[in-house]
Amino acid sequence: WKTIDDETKQAKALIRIVEQGGALIGRIEKVLTDKADAVCDLCPDDRKGKPVQGMTILTGLKKDGDEWTGGEILDPNNGKLYRAKAKLADGVMGAQIAAHLVNAQVDVLLYDLPAKDGDKSAIARRAIEGLKKLNPAPLGHADLAAFVVPANYEDDLAKLGECDLVI
Repeated sequence: WKTIDDETKQAKALIRIVEQGGALIGRIEKVLTDKADAVCDLCPDDRKGKPVQGMTILTGLKKDGDEWTGGEILDPNNGKLYRAKAKLADGVMGAQIAAHLVNAQVDVLLYDLPAKDGDKSAIARRAIEGLKKLNPAPLGHADLAAFVVPANYEDDLAKLGECDLVI
């Protein structure tokens, strides 16, 4: 997950989110600003005075149906803790990875769940269209979205056998 500054719209940090012991945790893997050596002076707990890079900031999110709830997230800039809740969105992460691959001239099939009605690849197709609207833009140019081919797990599973890399 890449965090974006609300004011400057610039990338601030890369956060790795993993499932551990039945809960999601998130850790700042890399600070992308000139403050890579920052410490959390305002943290209210044992993280006070510790380096921000490498710090766990998301804890305790547990699966509850199609959501993750009951967690807490720390803003290391102000030391405040907030209740956290997450719901995975269709195609967001995969579409951004696909964008970076087409920037490098790699052919991409973007898979998602089959849509319940109409075009079964509609969810992947919407994710591809959404790439053109993101800021910062993951695509080198909006026209590159045409090189990401939408697919779904119901109709297009056999195409995975033709792929050199599956992410």
